[in-house]
Amino acid sequence: EQFVDWLCCAALDRLRLATCRDIAEFWGLVSTREVMDWLGRQPADQFQRVRIETAHGPSSTDYICSADTLLELEGVSAPAKRLQILNPFDPLIRNRRRLSRLFGFEYRIEVFVPKARRQYGYYVFPLIEGETFVGRVDLVHDREEDALRVNGLWWEPRVRATRARTKALESQLNRLRQFVGASRVLFAPDQNVSDRLQQGA
Repeated sequence: EQFVDWLCCAALDRLRLATCRDIAEFWGLVSTREVMDWLGRQPADQFQRVRIETAHGPSSTDYICSADTLLELEGVSAPAKRLQILNPFDPLIRNRRRLSRLFGFEYRIEVFVPKARRQYGYYVFPLIEGETFVGRVDLVHDREEDALRVNGLWWEPRVRATRARTKALESQLNRLRQFVGASRVLFAPDQNVSDRLQQGA
């Protein structure tokens, strides 16, 4: 029970808001039934069951969050519109079913997909702006060129590459370049990435 308690609490701490199945799938070490039993053993005021608005409308399933998280969310305004590049293994997106359910964003990392069958690229990072996924970008740290190389860029349908959005992406690419220790951002010429950056996919 102590082990299950740690797994469930740690998963919920990272997810912040999750169904019992989401919690079980986070580590893959407990069943949904065990999570439900764990929840039943908790003090009534420690966790709350809530219904939320998803990309597909109101949830039909209860989501679990801690009382502390609920307090943090009270009075919180909409998330900042700052565009961010997300790591493919960020807790927000690592469960692809949950990602699709909450945000309507279909994503998979294609490192194990044969090159000819990849839809986007080898190592593609999602782009989020506020609470909306707006695109994805295929990046690699090219050590021979001492550059962060942009192999591909795809905006989501109905997302325009506005001047502000383009500038925000360029800023994020530069931050990531500094983080990996590359001296420049390099756009792959055969992908017309620079054109997409200016005009959208």
